[in-house]
Amino acid sequence: LAPKEIVYQRGCEERFRGSFGTKHYTYRLEQWVFSYQVNVDKLCTQFGTTSLRGFGVEDMVDGITAAGAILYYLEFTEHKQIAHISSISRLDQQDYVWIDKFTIRNLELFSSNGSDNTSFAKVIDRTITPMGGRQLRRWIAMPILDIERIKHRQDVVSKFVADKDLSF
Repeated sequence: LAPKEIVYQRGCEERFRGSFGTKHYTYRLEQWVFSYQVNVDKLCTQFGTTSLRGFGVEDMVDGITAAGAILYYLEFTEHKQIAHISSISRLDQQDYVWIDKFTIRNLELFSSNGSDNTSFAKVIDRTITPMGGRQLRRWIAMPILDIERIKHRQDVVSKFVADKDLSF
């Protein structure tokens, strides 16, 4: 991962610097923002629900804490238009190929080991929007395993390639 900014709990500066150094842009949030129950309430309010049971994440304490903290971060940094964030989901290990950092580097998926700086992602990225580029990078970083989902994705891509009127 190449985060643009890292959010962490105030009071953990030394621990953070010891683990990650000082090369990252960071944002510290107060300790209460990392409270599990505060974040359950924050997420339920955001999603308009009374519990998180329907999302399949109710037992994921760290995930709920992190997701709620991100919503507070957005609120504190004046990102007020977050109504489109209407759901939460988990990434299950059995659904994706998990690629380690060593393999990502050796396959040159996102950066090149050579001087030409031509990565796999740069070669195939023909997206128009930043959101499309981020989605493509997610797909490269976490390839799906389900054959039906792969075939569906291929069908969608084939449709766009075959029908140029659908393209922008």
